[in-house]
Amino acid sequence: MLLCIGLVLSGCGDSSASKPEGKLKNTQYCKKYKEFEEKVPVVKTGEQLKLLEAVIDTKDFPSQPPSLKQDYELIIDGYKQIGNGTYKTDNQDKYKKASERIQRHAIENCEILVSNSGT
Repeated sequence: MLLCIGLVLSGCGDSSASKPEGKLKNTQYCKKYKEFEEKVPVVKTGEQLKLLEAVIDTKDFPSQPPSLKQDYELIIDGYKQIGNGTYKTDNQDKYKKASERIQRHAIENCEILVSNSGT
């Protein structure tokens, strides 16, 4: 059951969100994130985990905000729990919030969803 562990990949916007800057758009980090985002709906949990680990293992993984790495590690830990059968659904809210922060960072810095102008 992968309800809220996977990154929330919706086109819904937040009117209070800052304007995308795309300052990291050509980095390995953004390329790996985009690959994850593209493949996550069509690959199994184990492959999703590998793709997510590839994002955090990039040499240019952002150091700011410091909490970004913690959010990725939380999501990766959730995937590992699913894999070994120890995942508890009572942590859904933590995973959802971490997922939203990761996605917001990618939208703002990697120009994810820029083509959806206004959504």
